Amino acid sequence: MDICDLPSFDVLDLSYLGDELFLATGEGVVAQREDGTWTERNAGLPTSDTILRRLEPWQGQLLGAGPDAVHRWDGTAWSELGAGLPAGFVPFDLFVDGADVWVAGGTSGAFADQGVFVLSADTWTRVGTTVFTATSVVRTASGRLFATATDPTERLDGLWELAGGDWVQHRVPGPPERAHYRSVTVDTEGRVWFSTAESGKDPLVGTYDGNEWVVRNGGQNGAARAWTWSVLPMADMLFLAHCCCSVSETACQLETFTESAEEFRAISGIREAWSLDRDTGGDVWVSTNNANEQLSHGIYRYRPSTGEVVNFNPENTALTSEQNPAIRVQGNRRWIGSSNDGVDLWDFGPDGQPYGEDTGTGQTDDDVWVHFSTTSSNSISRLIGDTITRIEVAADGAVWIGTTEGISIYKNGAITSYGPRFDRVPTAQITALALTSEGGAWVGSRNGGLTRMRPNDAGGFDFTNYRPPLLPNPNIDALAISADGRSVWCGTTRGLARFTPVDRASAQVDELGAYPNPFRPGCTDGVRLKGAGGLAGGVVVDMNGRVLHRFEETAPDEVVWNGEDADGPVAPGLYLVRLRAAVGVRTVAVAVLDGDCP
Repeated sequence: MDICDLPSFDVLDLSYLGDELFLATGEGVVAQREDGTWTERNAGLPTSDTILRRLEPWQGQLLGAGPDAVHRWDGTAWSELGAGLPAGFVPFDLFVDGADVWVAGGTSGAFADQGVFVLSADTWTRVGTTVFTATSVVRTASGRLFATATDPTERLDGLWELAGGDWVQHRVPGPPERAHYRSVTVDTEGRVWFSTAESGKDPLVGTYDGNEWVVRNGGQNGAARAWTWSVLPMADMLFLAHCCCSVSETACQLETFTESAEEFRAISGIREAWSLDRDTGGDVWVSTNNANEQLSHGIYRYRPSTGEVVNFNPENTALTSEQNPAIRVQGNRRWIGSSNDGVDLWDFGPDGQPYGEDTGTGQTDDDVWVHFSTTSSNSISRLIGDTITRIEVAADGAVWIGTTEGISIYKNGAITSYGPRFDRVPTAQITALALTSEGGAWVGSRNGGLTRMRPNDAGGFDFTNYRPPLLPNPNIDALAISADGRSVWCGTTRGLARFTPVDRASAQVDELGAYPNPFRPGCTDGVRLKGAGGLAGGVVVDMNGRVLHRFEETAPDEVVWNGEDADGPVAPGLYLVRLRAAVGVRTVAVAVLDGDCP
């Protein structure tokens, strides 16, 4: 097709009307005749370069959406279709079904002027009462009306369905998608805390208690807008580590959040925090890190009971570096990982104090410093890499050190390292660690998915790798094990996910299926699943694809369906349970019978 005669190469939509092909471009509407020649079709539009975003044939005419109205082409000119659209309404999409017309759109002004409207007696009427910025609208062959949405706050994003006169949002429960969920942790009450750090977007901090998601945006209710790199829950208080800011004295300060009062407060004097931990006395230990070494400040101890802040750096201690992305407490020891210089082990000695007033040097006589790196003279103290990403301390005293070259484990005075290999951790850069009660770990590696390390009888580990499609994202920035130990929470580079692994041993014995099957409603309380490998969600549909029932996060011993739809018990026949679980996306057939119970 020769497009040289088009007024613009920015073609937004096209549609046939009779024997002419209409094209909506960035600078007006044109039509190509049967002989291949082009002609302008802007008559009646506000300007010759009016942008129509969508074209749809309708009752022998053509409809065009944009820029602030719906227009109708009657064969000679465009005219505005219908009255009643809000002032400033911007149509994004049209859907035509017979004589029915819907328009989806938003506004640059009032939020209440957005949504989906239907044409009735030459007047546009709002569909439903819930308001969102509708980007498209469609009705299925069975009569279900759907709309998609976008929203700056992200809470209204996704797919909406008109049901019972109002819109119902279909989305996976949870916080909005972010490019980096940097921290995930589980508190003593079993709640999951998460935080984000993504350029150009306010950070999120929130919780999930197994039933309810609570999400707080940075910049609201007194919260700082700085990237939230990690969080540390302590009783009713949460500590938020913020990095990486400019030279401003107030930027990227350590922040606290008091949950009972919904109050955020900055802690003056502690900036560029990256990693957090607490000791048995209730003090918070903070490591700082910034790509600009001048903006890094070593480590801090913060005492919540008095507000005292003490800074430890290479000038007043034997600390190797100002840039420290990891810190962990182990009794009277502090494990401190640097961005380029390995790990410092700071042992306070018998007095248990990090420094004393007797010398004023930042060290008492009984403090001991040990440095670990790739160049350590003793081979049993040699790390696999000097750029430290994570440090975690196990219950058995082992210290797991993640680097950009693999994992080093310090135990009983010696270091054992595991580099990247196809039957181990698949890629070198370790991005997340979550230690298990059995002495192993869940490991996240850059573009390597999730690896489970289980202790074996030989004194080493068995490695199991999980990647998409079992895992929703191969790039994991943070890990935490759920309170019940069955699942692992993954903070990824594209959202937050919970992964429940398949128990391969039981899966071989317990094949995926449903029971009882056949199912007689009234004889048992409902249908259950077996062999799903953990929590499962999905839908129950009839043989025509009509959704009868939805279920979310259902455990293997819980009922997924009671044999009813919205109108009551279903008729005898064959039904399909479409589920998503650790074993993947699967379909299980269930036969529903009537008659007496056996």
